[in-house]
Amino acid sequence: MSNVAASTSPDIDSAVRRPLRAPAAPVFAIAAAGICCDRWQGVPLAVWIGLMALGALIGLWPDQRRIVLICGVGLGWGALAGAWHHVWWAEPAAGQIFHWSTDEGQVVTLEGSVVQPGWLRQRAGRDPEWIWIVRCEGIWPGSDQFQHVGGQLRVQCADPALTTRRDPFRAGDRLRLTGRLIRPAVAGNPGGFDYRNWLKTQGIQAVLRIQHAAAIEQQPHQTSLTSELANWRHRLRRAATDRLQATADPVAANIGEALLLGSRSQMPDDIRQAFIDSGMLHMLAISGVNVAVIWWGLIRLCRTIGFTLRSSSYLVIAGLISYAWLTDANPPIVRAVTFAIVFQCAELLGRRISGLQGMSLAALVILAQNPTDLFNPGAWLSFLSVAVLASVNRWCNRPMQHWREHWQLDDAYAGPLRRGLYHLAHWGGEAVFRITLTTLAIWVCSAPLVAYSFHFLSFAGIVLNILIAPLFAGLLWLGYLWLLLVVAVPPVSDLLLWPLEGLLQGLVWASRWGSSWTRWHAYVAGPPEWWVIGFYVGVGLWLASPPWWSWSRQWKSALVWLNVGLLWALLPTGSQGVICDVVSVGHGLAIVVQGPAGKTLLYDAGSLAGDEIAAEGISLHLWQARKSRIDAAVVSHADADHCNAIPLLAERFSVGTLLFHPTFAAHPGVTVAQVRQAWQSAGGHEQEISAGDRLDWDPQVEVDVWQPDHDTQYERDNANSLIICLKYAGRSLLLTGDLEREGLNALLQRTRTPVDVLIAPHHGSLGANTSEFAAWTNPDWVVISASQHEIADRLRERYAPEARLLNTATQGRVRIHIWPDGRLDVQSYR
Repeated sequence: MSNVAASTSPDIDSAVRRPLRAPAAPVFAIAAAGICCDRWQGVPLAVWIGLMALGALIGLWPDQRRIVLICGVGLGWGALAGAWHHVWWAEPAAGQIFHWSTDEGQVVTLEGSVVQPGWLRQRAGRDPEWIWIVRCEGIWPGSDQFQHVGGQLRVQCADPALTTRRDPFRAGDRLRLTGRLIRPAVAGNPGGFDYRNWLKTQGIQAVLRIQHAAAIEQQPHQTSLTSELANWRHRLRRAATDRLQATADPVAANIGEALLLGSRSQMPDDIRQAFIDSGMLHMLAISGVNVAVIWWGLIRLCRTIGFTLRSSSYLVIAGLISYAWLTDANPPIVRAVTFAIVFQCAELLGRRISGLQGMSLAALVILAQNPTDLFNPGAWLSFLSVAVLASVNRWCNRPMQHWREHWQLDDAYAGPLRRGLYHLAHWGGEAVFRITLTTLAIWVCSAPLVAYSFHFLSFAGIVLNILIAPLFAGLLWLGYLWLLLVVAVPPVSDLLLWPLEGLLQGLVWASRWGSSWTRWHAYVAGPPEWWVIGFYVGVGLWLASPPWWSWSRQWKSALVWLNVGLLWALLPTGSQGVICDVVSVGHGLAIVVQGPAGKTLLYDAGSLAGDEIAAEGISLHLWQARKSRIDAAVVSHADADHCNAIPLLAERFSVGTLLFHPTFAAHPGVTVAQVRQAWQSAGGHEQEISAGDRLDWDPQVEVDVWQPDHDTQYERDNANSLIICLKYAGRSLLLTGDLEREGLNALLQRTRTPVDVLIAPHHGSLGANTSEFAAWTNPDWVVISASQHEIADRLRERYAPEARLLNTATQGRVRIHIWPDGRLDVQSYR
């Protein structure tokens, strides 16, 4: 027996020391390449099917060399991933509900079944509304002729008769709906939010807006097993949220719902912003930390009860899958659950598996669930965090071991108190060191992607995540224990409700406290794409640690790349000539002008669609131009759709002068007071302007105020709009706000002055764009900032035949570029 053991032990040792392989990593790389090819090149589905057949033929062909076999298998997998993405991303086939929708919307009656129970969305300043996902079956497009259609749509209804009801419809309910069928809007500005693509990633093709609850009729139906499971999950979530809502503090209840179940629909906007500013928003996103708590808790429970390894593994796997199902299975939770299940299965089989293999398998599961998640930054931030965490922990092992050996306690002279203090300092100091180092490393590695994608950085999060780590860990443990009791023994769960509420209130207090550190978070333009790619190539090399990539090379390369980014940020940002961007903000107006000297002028900033819509569009334009300051902002008049975004802009950028007519300052509206207060709080100053003034903005550009006079005050705010004429290199651009009625008549009394580009007054209304005004300005280009798609067609007869009309509702952002030699370029984003 000893001879056998001696002969086999070297093989066992070599097997243990053999490097672990990760065959799933190249498979993931090939699948990602196929998905990217389909997204960027639009490869037809027939081509992908042909490539899959070719790959299968090569792989099955006998007597092939290994490299040819590998190429065939790789071709097949890449084509399969590309075809799967094509099914999700390509334009819907004929007979789908997408082709019945229009940009303006049309009233239709359709029939379909509810895919999952709806949710009540509440937003500040807007009425609550119920939202459902409905699978279409048939449509009556304004006639009695029924036609079969397919596809899913999003149904929205804000009727108080419905929003006051509790769970009006369940999954599987068959409904007949009458409402306005609308095609989701695409991005109107470069880098802006694309609502249509966002819905497409969820398999939704159109939106149906219903005004009255009476337009929803429930039809007879039979509920399927899938629908019953969805309803059961909804009842479990509802039971937990109901008990949370029974607490004294509704804000703590909303945070608990987001933290434990992943739902943020009830969270107040100010609390959400506090978590963003404090760098703690990731705590409300269910991800690997939550799964790790449940995973470890289930393992400890099984060991305490005395389960076998096989029984424990089955219970742990079932528990993790159940939790992912309960929390809607977003990409971070799928990544964490898959990772945990892979390692649990490896333990069950007595095998070892590398971290890279587990991460690659998790990534493949995410792409199998939804291939469009490959382009979701949030889905991959969790992968980056786990990889950095594992690498830093490995790096910490050596200094921690040295510290333990150096500060080893001599048991011969140690009493119980000294021994207890030693172990407390030993484990506490090591925990603080690891948490601090890993938090800093994760922040540094994720900051470029966060700044590039979201244009925001929170330095407060570095400190707060370290300080509240024990509170957060205790909150998760207590929360999931409470959630388990809610499902198993509901009456007993109330015993944990009060301490849970206390911890939740502590988390809310910490977020508000961190949000008050105004100098610890900032909106930033973000690094360029090429720099971000180079940075993460370096991070990948650091994580892989190849033999030729030594520590000295890593630090030198990091310093060089950091300096390259800093030098790029310091390069001058002046433009060649004058660039005027009419931002697409729906019904509103926002114009950003960049001068040759590098200064920025803002003319109006508002939208009826919401202040965030206008602020986001303007911010993206300034960040893309690497601007961090608004040198001057002109507010034409006091309407909210022309100025309600200024308070948000004052928080994101340094500001100069706010220019307005005396009638704006005298307006009693709340919006005016908020605009002025926000501008002054940001360090800007104010100046009243009127007819005859010339703005001291850029020495090469003439910016003249045409009207109204200083003492003029018309009864209507629109008539008081400041009219600005910008002249450069022999070209002229007229900015008109909401000019109409008395103000329009006064302008027509001036000497006729044709212009090259006209921003149509009052969003293209016929009352403001009269034939007399069109002849008086005689523009070559007319730009309309509006939400209605047909405005340009209605104005066509008012202006000269050679005049070209552009509407932001259909063309998106319009860029007017006046070159130093007088050349004029006008381009639209779409």
